[in-house]
Amino acid sequence: MVRKRDRQSRQKPNKGGVPRGSDRQVGGSHYKDFAIQPSHYIRRNKLGWYEGNIVKYISRHAAKGGRLDVEKVIHYAELLLEEYDNE
Repeated sequence: MVRKRDRQSRQKPNKGGVPRGSDRQVGGSHYKDFAIQPSHYIRRNKLGWYEGNIVKYISRHAAKGGRLDVEKVIHYAELLLEEYDNE
């Protein structure tokens, strides 16, 4: 049995003018300007932690973090490779 509160928490957006978290961004607009937000891409494709961070940082590097974001992509890729080495 699904409780009423559980059903309401899964309902789609903006009922009664209440903003969704995905309708806003805290600290800039570098994700909101994309046709597909990295968070949506990551969740819909069920990516893991390392893969998700790679998508996030490579998506925003030109608009926000520049070289540092590219270095983070490389770091997360190295961490992902370690997972393969440890299998």
